[in-house]
Amino acid sequence: MIKPCTKIDGVPTYKDSEIKNLWLRAKKEGFADNLFFDMERMDENIFLEKVQFKWWLFVIYDEDEICGFTWLNNFRGGKANVHFALFKGFRGKKGIKIIKQGCKDLLDIQTNNEYLFDILIGLTPTNNKAACLFASQIQREWGKPCSIGIIKNYLYDYKKDSIMDAKVSYFTR
Repeated sequence: MIKPCTKIDGVPTYKDSEIKNLWLRAKKEGFADNLFFDMERMDENIFLEKVQFKWWLFVIYDEDEICGFTWLNNFRGGKANVHFALFKGFRGKKGIKIIKQGCKDLLDIQTNNEYLFDILIGLTPTNNKAACLFASQIQREWGKPCSIGIIKNYLYDYKKDSIMDAKVSYFTR
């Protein structure tokens, strides 16, 4: 299940410290740099700022336990880029189910009885073999075609000052 990081009647659904802790946990578990490779600099304060002003953040739950987060950005028409971060203990087959359900939940978001998104696009650096394998497993479970393939020299790694290839995945209703 996903829960949006938003305001309801002006009251935030998550405290700033809770949002920052998502990034801090990803950093502690050692995968924050792989998530934010395209950013010149990222820390918990920049993460909070992005969430407040540029991204749509959702906290992912397994039962009542936080198991990760997902965010959307680069909105255009009925399209958004999607990103997932699962914490340790929620990867493998369990993680595939969690992300598959998360994508379905995101694609089912409506306003005025109209879907907000027709397609979610994911970009994975091909040098992140574990993430590419995980994305392939999710694609197999999706039940319909959802991979465009590899785009050469598509992503930029600020820390390494280099261009990377990207595996492009997409999810539709």
